Amino acid sequence: NIKTYDLKIGQPTVSYFLKQAAGIEKGAGKTGHEIAGMVTARAVYEIALAKSQDASITLRDTSMLNVVKSIIGSARSLGIKVVNEMISERSCDTEDWSNDAENSALHHRNKLHLLKT
Repeated sequence: NIKTYDLKIGQPTVSYFLKQAAGIEKGAGKTGHEIAGMVTARAVYEIALAKSQDASITLRDTSMLNVVKSIIGSARSLGIKVVNEMISERSCDTEDWSNDAENSALHHRNKLHLLKT
């Protein structure tokens, strides 16, 4: 008797992608009090594009905006700050960029809508 197995290899986790994008090995020790790293809104959107292909996302018919929001939540829980762009002269603490990834997702969704019509 030969046994066969169906092996499905999925994508890495969202936290893996976020840590890779931020260039860190682990998240903040005190979430909400420390910033372990930063990622751009574009990186969040690209992670969302990759994760939107997962069966768990496609089966639930989750919108891209909700995938982006979920990734932002994961970033916050890891102590990763989402910024519009990485500019060394700009202090990330002095400006509120919390909605940049959501705005980026809305912008891309609107562009896709315009292309479809």
